[in-house]
Amino acid sequence: MIATAVLIIMGTIALAVIGLENSRLLSAMLTGLGTPFALAAVIATPVVGVLLWRRSYHWYRVQSVVAVGSLVFAWGFGQSPYLLPGQLTIAQSAAPPGAQVLLSIVTLLVVVLVLPSLGLLVYLGQRGALESQED
Repeated sequence: MIATAVLIIMGTIALAVIGLENSRLLSAMLTGLGTPFALAAVIATPVVGVLLWRRSYHWYRVQSVVAVGSLVFAWGFGQSPYLLPGQLTIAQSAAPPGAQVLLSIVTLLVVVLVLPSLGLLVYLGQRGALESQED
């Protein structure tokens, strides 16, 4: 319960500091693209407390990630289209189209080649097939 209270207090302090430092950002977080995420954070935070009180630790962890992640997403969408407020937009910081295509191809190759290997490694590790048979 103390963790929930601390989470609510720290979230409130964070919003107050954002409001004092950059009122446009706070307004965008609460009324712009960040609104659904801010709402999710507000709803998820008390749910964290209820889950902790009911000793549902697995869902408590999941809900904690949702609460904190939603606040981070609200902040990110509130800042849109700027990466550096008032100085650098997302479009200005984007790589040239050729570089984006190359990075997309490399990412696709990684997904196709590496993820199945990692999946097989996890599968074999869970079955104990990777352990040495020597005594």
